[in-house]
Amino acid sequence: MPLLKKIGNKFRTLIGLEDKKDLRVGAGYDPQLVRFFMSDEFQGLEQRYAAFKELLAQNNLVLNTMNDIQERLATGLITLSYFREEIESLLEQIRSFISALVKLSSGKYAWLSEVAQQIERQIQKELQGGRVDEQSLVYSLDRLSSIMAKEVGAKAANLGEVRNVLHAPTPEGFAISSQCYSKLIKANGIDRLIDILMEEIKGPDDLEGISNASTRIKQGILSCSLPDDVKEAIETMLERIDSKALLAVRSSAIGEDGTFTFAGQFKSVLGVPKAEVIRAYKQVCASLYEERAIRYRFAKNIPQDHHISMGVIVLEMIPSRVSGVIYTLDPMDPDSEQMVISATWGLGTSAVAGRVSPDTYVLDRKTHGKLINAEVGIKDTAAYLDQDQGGIYQASVDKSDIKSACLDNVALQRLFDLGIMIERHFGVPQDIEWAIDSSGWVYIIQARPLAMSRPVTCEFPEMDSEPVVTGEPVSPGVASGPVFVARDTALTSIPKGAILAIKTMDPEYAKLIHNAAGLIAETGSATTHLATVSREMEKPAIANARGALEVLGDGQLVTLDADHGKVYKGYIESLVKSRLCEEEPHTSDDRHLPMM
Repeated sequence: MPLLKKIGNKFRTLIGLEDKKDLRVGAGYDPQLVRFFMSDEFQGLEQRYAAFKELLAQNNLVLNTMNDIQERLATGLITLSYFREEIESLLEQIRSFISALVKLSSGKYAWLSEVAQQIERQIQKELQGGRVDEQSLVYSLDRLSSIMAKEVGAKAANLGEVRNVLHAPTPEGFAISSQCYSKLIKANGIDRLIDILMEEIKGPDDLEGISNASTRIKQGILSCSLPDDVKEAIETMLERIDSKALLAVRSSAIGEDGTFTFAGQFKSVLGVPKAEVIRAYKQVCASLYEERAIRYRFAKNIPQDHHISMGVIVLEMIPSRVSGVIYTLDPMDPDSEQMVISATWGLGTSAVAGRVSPDTYVLDRKTHGKLINAEVGIKDTAAYLDQDQGGIYQASVDKSDIKSACLDNVALQRLFDLGIMIERHFGVPQDIEWAIDSSGWVYIIQARPLAMSRPVTCEFPEMDSEPVVTGEPVSPGVASGPVFVARDTALTSIPKGAILAIKTMDPEYAKLIHNAAGLIAETGSATTHLATVSREMEKPAIANARGALEVLGDGQLVTLDADHGKVYKGYIESLVKSRLCEEEPHTSDDRHLPMM
């Protein structure tokens, strides 16, 4: 026991620090200790202690890797390539853990090595069985289904499901898998650049760090060359498309249109000639690191490393006469059993980007699509496909059409039937983009889960004062704060707690939503991308608030009642406190869909 006590007193100094000064003559010389530290027994103890430290280190690595995998699985932000890499790393860590345990126990647990090898062989067999073939870097839309979301992203996978299982009309096209993106950034060293730059960002308020990372990563992706096999796979698929076709190159990021919508956060390049698809593909990949996308991930606590991945869907563009969005259930009033359809002239970009106030049609689900209400919006501009030069252009709408309804009863019924069919198949309310060509044929462009709002269960006080601004509720809630008028999408920040006032619901403003207490927009609707993000982040918002920027001034204190689409001067305490009541999140598990 005295020897062990002496060892304990000396051990911390001797192990790791390599400080042997206490063994010198005249510095507490102890012959018994000297003989022990020079013996084989001490060497064995030293090796076991080193094994113990390695055991702890590998245990922490294993736990961290498992936590990371579970976190990404929970959010849906996981690719097959990432999963394989992490599993390989996890297996290596487990091998090192067992090796350290065997050394520490003097061989007592050597049998664990064989058990681990058996488990590893089984895992490797499963991984090999699920491996994406090198020839399947790209997929024709005809080969896609919803189970392929981890390979091509949910946007592409869901559209494939709509086409191939439901046999609903969709454009022709193909998907470029997330594996192509992984190959692209690894072959050009962009993966290391991403990890370095994103690690340097101090947090969501580090605007300079976010801007620097965004600029450098996007430049890196845009300037790099595609690996030969990726380029060849894309070009082979393009050969099947009509030479005169103009294409839409759209994001289908892993995790987009799933647990998180990422509505409007990534880039879509429209009206692309075949020869420009690869350039457009890199633009879409680079948009994974737009400032607004980085801020969105911070707001949602999503990992910001090179493992986030971009799939891309390439579709033949429909020269749309009318386009719009179906919300199979009203997100502002889920218990109403109503479907909401928005429509505008030309391409749907004008509506989802909030540049116009579209027509809004409310259909009763209980009576198989009976029209309850129709509000014709002011659609003074429209986006059209430039079939001669490529790209799209904005044009003024004929005066006779500005306040004319886009849809008749026949088209509304067709859209209602398609919406119900798609919702039934996926089992949850859907956010569906659609287009109608000049011959009246309806195409489904996108289908994703609908971002729902919480139902209003509070009792609101009677208001004595008149609202200074009114608009259309697009995201429920009540907020009070100073007005901040934003007239430029290049704006990088607003004061926390401000009520953001904007002219159009451009999705670029999504980067400011996290700091805002609420949102007021002069144009737009509940079916815009910005409205979707507002509901996702539970920020009160109204649209179609005509003249708001003329009435409201910077710094003016207001109270926004986004449940009723009203803005009042000053701080209305009774109104703000009324929204503090208990609210239960809406679920649709017990929702009965109408029989068709």
